[in-house]
Parts: sequence; structure tokens; C-alpha cells
Amino acid sequence: MGNLTNSLLLHAFCFLFVCNDVLAQPALRDGQSPPSGQDAQVKERVVVRARPLDSVAASVSVIDEETIEDANVRTVAELLEYVVGARVLSSGSRGGPATIQLRGGDPNFVLVLLDGVPLNDPTGVEGGAVNLSSIPTSSVKQIEVVRGPLSYFYGSTALSGIVNITTRRGTTKKPQVRASVEGGGNALVRGDASVAGMAGGGDYYLGFDWEQQAGHVGDDEFQQANLQGSFAVPMGEGATLRLSTRAALWEADDYPESSGGPMFGSGDLRHAQVSELDVGADLHWSNADVWHNRFITTFYRRGMDRESPGVSYFVPPSVEATSYWHLRSGWLTTYDLSTVARISAGLDIDHENGKNVSMLFLPPFFGGDVSGDYVLSRTTPGTFVEATASVGDLSVEAGLRADFPGDRDTEWSPRVGARYPVGQSGTEIRGTASRSFKLPSFFALSSPLQLGGNPELRPEISVGVDVGIDHRVADWDLTASFTVFWIRYQDLVDFDFDLFQNINRDEVSAKGVELSLRWDPDPRVKVFSDLTYQNAESPVSAEPLRNLPEWMGSVRVGFQPIEPLKVRVELSFASESFDVQIAVPDMTLVDGYGLLDLAASWDLNTTWKILARVDNLTDTDYEHFIGFPQPGLTGKIGFSYTLR
Repeated sequence: MGNLTNSLLLHAFCFLFVCNDVLAQPALRDGQSPPSGQDAQVKERVVVRARPLDSVAASVSVIDEETIEDANVRTVAELLEYVVGARVLSSGSRGGPATIQLRGGDPNFVLVLLDGVPLNDPTGVEGGAVNLSSIPTSSVKQIEVVRGPLSYFYGSTALSGIVNITTRRGTTKKPQVRASVEGGGNALVRGDASVAGMAGGGDYYLGFDWEQQAGHVGDDEFQQANLQGSFAVPMGEGATLRLSTRAALWEADDYPESSGGPMFGSGDLRHAQVSELDVGADLHWSNADVWHNRFITTFYRRGMDRESPGVSYFVPPSVEATSYWHLRSGWLTTYDLSTVARISAGLDIDHENGKNVSMLFLPPFFGGDVSGDYVLSRTTPGTFVEATASVGDLSVEAGLRADFPGDRDTEWSPRVGARYPVGQSGTEIRGTASRSFKLPSFFALSSPLQLGGNPELRPEISVGVDVGIDHRVADWDLTASFTVFWIRYQDLVDFDFDLFQNINRDEVSAKGVELSLRWDPDPRVKVFSDLTYQNAESPVSAEPLRNLPEWMGSVRVGFQPIEPLKVRVELSFASESFDVQIAVPDMTLVDGYGLLDLAASWDLNTTWKILARVDNLTDTDYEHFIGFPQPGLTGKIGFSYTLR
């Protein structure tokens, strides 16, 4: 673990060296936090970027700071299980990746942003899916999840949605010091510490998180360390520069995703080491609160070393080292034409570079070892324009983005939306229509382990429509949201065994309904429930799609029976789904399941708090992937300290 910590400090030093030259990407285009005083539940809201006239009609789930603290979970992946329509997939081991699915799409169809920095790495077999279990909650202030095709906002990748993570900020002149430590089942040991405050007209945050845990099956284990920082610096009247950084390292021994796990696999473990570094800033200045400008840049680097024992008889052992970096710069300008109309425009440019050094260890009668080395890069400029306006009670928006991915055709990403309140009834109707694209991953273009790369692959496409109704009963403090969606995914990348090559051929049509309800019957009681129905099918294949249950839902109740005690009861379920693994090649039914979780906190005084959580209280046997059992009954307890 000493080497892990030393490497982390080295990454932090590297950030301090380069942050003067590297600037950062915005969050969801001027996205705001929920208004103060709102309850700490997962909230369904319309995206508000600057003013009410800018309201986007797409539904957004917001997990706020109080909910994060009350939930007492360790990773962003666990928090995203609170989001309506979200399907979080994991192999059950902390060392294995945990990814998110939205609206029938693959995990690599979701763009993940951390303080505006894109975290999707296209060099690996995951195709750009982000391991959300590697991001701790200790430094997270808020998470926004936007569902639907969203290339209009950021270009490539967001075929089914965006996860936007915002870290903590300093809010008081007196430094606020926080620390916590906890232990629990499977030899869990975790700790974090942070300091935040305001100084010189700006604010600062610096936090550190460390975790080590053994697996619940076999000999799998996991350890990670994260260093997170954010600094706002006044740059004169009406101008602010915000710098941000994260350095992270994790190391794990676990089962390969397609091995069939501890139940059907060989029992040998894969070893992986991953390092991440992102840096940046957001320079914002305004003129008379009418003309707003932002210069934004992000830099992200990810490196991985992995040794795999192989999978069954079909995939031989291999070693792989990947390196990826992504630099994105842009300028956004917004001008208020009037109190009810605004126009925005912008330019940005993405540059990506990926390198893979790998070796596939084949038996001599197959020709011996095969190298899968490659180096790829691409530059993608983009531009967009958007107009928003209010006509009476009706708010509308229309925008168009164009991306120019090198020698490929121009990708157009249109988006229209509208929102209309029905009188004084508390009901609002909203709707959106949009198109998105995803450039082929570097792995799909070269596929070093499958030997089937295809440089002629076309971008994957999604076209989607959703219509929703939001209704609020003020007297009951009750809010309900109902959304119907339809998305068609086209030109999806698939591996053709006859050609032994990746090709564009798959097509998936997904439709469904998302229902959420938030109710605060008492200041000490908060209730949130959600229910999702989704149906996704491919006209290319008669087999059902993997890991897509038709029904998902949850009920979460937080209450405060006495002043120092907070309790959360969480019930969740998912219906049956299908899966296939290399070790179990036939499509197999994976049983549905229901879970009961409990969380509690006790304020000992103004600075000390006891935290506890019990997951899977009924010790239910369940799995997401064939052969990978999820943890049974697991508990943890810890202490937190806050000096205000």
C-alpha cells in the first residue's frame, strides 16, 4: 500500500505543476444546484442552466448532499441505485467494475463527468464505460443524472444519458474540517479527511479518501486512494476562475467479467492497477449580467496495467497496459436578448490519444503469442447554437450541434424541448426530441485481444423522444413525475464471427415508463419511491438483450424518531433478466430479487457522529451476472468528525 500512496502524492504534485496551463469543462451547461431548503431526497426536476427561461424539458434526478450523507454509502455506484430508470451492474466484488445503464442502452452509452471532466476511456474492452465504484462519496456534493440522447451538450458518447458529479466547495469563512473512519464486513477499512472554506473572495476544498477491502468470495480484494481538490479564484469584477483536480489510484484482484466468476470460472484471479489524473479550470466572466462568457478546458489521463489468467478454453491468458488522455477546450457565450429570450453559441475541440501494449498467450499449435499493440488518436472540433424563449407560460428551446470527427462525415445533433405549466394546477407538461452519436471506441477500432478491429466502423447513433408530466400538491408536500420514453439505437458495434471483425449491424429499440414520487408528510419524515418499466429488443437477433430487467423500483423512507437519530429504510427490487458468459455460453435466465437495506446515524454532539449501515438484511441470494454472487448480509459502522 505504501507504493500506492506514494504514487498518489506524485500525481498530486504533477497536477500542481500543470494546472496553470490546463483549464476545465463546465458541468451540465451552467447547471445549478437545487434551491436551498428543498428536502434531501432524490429529486426529479427540470434542468435549469441559468434562469427559468432556460429550462430544459428533460427529466433529471438530483441526489443532493444531505441524501449522500444520510445514505452512508461509499461509492457513486451505490448512490446511483437511487435514481429512477438507472440499472447499476456489478460483479459483486469491489475489485470488479460497477457501471450504469440508462433507457435500455449499454453502460458505455452514458457520459460521466466529474466537475465537468469526462471520465470515459475508449481504450479498454468496456468500450468507454466508467467504473463508478472507483469514485468515493466522501468528496461528492451532488449528482445529476440526465436521461436520453444528449450529444447536443457534449458531443460524442451520451447516447442514453449523462451522469454529472459535482464535488464539495468551501461555504464558510471559518475552515471546515471533516474526517471519518469506518470498518465492516469483508475486512472493510476506510477513512477520509478534508478541509474546506472561503478566503480572498474565493473558496477551496481539499479531500483525501482511502479504502481497503477483501472480497466476499474467493481471494478477491481491493484498495484505492483518492485526492480531490477545488479552488475558486476571483479574477476581477465579474470574473472567476475555478481550478479542480483529482488524482486516484486503485489496485484489485478479481474475476474477469466474462469468466463465469467463482461459480463457473477457473478460479484464477485477474490483477489490475489503475491510475487517474484530471485537472482543469472554468474561467467565467459577465458583462452587466446580460452577456456571459466561459472559457473551459479539461484534461484527463488514465493508465491501466492488467494481467488476466484467461477465461475457460476460449480466451487464453493475456497481459495488457493501456494509456489514454483526453484534452477538451471550448468557449461558450450567452446573451440575453430580453427578459424572456436568450441565445447561446460555442466552440470546442476534443483531442484523444490512446495506446495499448498487450500480448495474447496462445498455444504453439495456434501460432504462439500474438501482440495487440496499437496507438490511436483523433481530434474532433464541434460548434453549437441554441435559442431559448418564453411565450406566455410556454418555455421552448431549440438547438443544433455539429461535430467534425476527422475524415468521417459531420455529425449533427439537434435537440428541441418544451415545457408548459397547466394554469395554477401544479401540473407541468414537458417533452424533448434529440439525436446523439458515439464515436467508435479505440478498442473496437483495434480490438487487440479479439483480433477483430475495424478502422472503418461508423459512429453509433441514438434518436429519442420523451414526454413527461410533473405534478405537485403543495398542501401535501407531494411531487409526482411520470415520463414515457422511446429510443432507437442504430449502427451498434457487434462482433461478426464469420468475418472475425467488429461491424456496425445491431439495432435496438427501447421504450418504457419512469414514475417517481416524493412525499414529505412531516418535517421528520421523507419518502421517495420510483418504478421503471422498460422493454428493449433487437430486430437483428431473436434472443433477449442482456442484463435488462423489465421492472425496477424502490421505496426509501427516512425518518427521525428522536432528535439525534436518523434512520433510513430502503427496499428495492428488479425483475428477472438474461445473461450469457463465455463459461456459460447459452442465454440464461437470471432470477429477479428484492433487497432490504438499513442506514442510521446518531449525533453524539455538534462535532461527532456515529454512522451505521446494514445491506441485504434478509441475506438474499442474487446476482447481476451469471456466476458472480452479490454480497449477502453485510454491515459496517464508523465515526465522523466535523469542525465548523
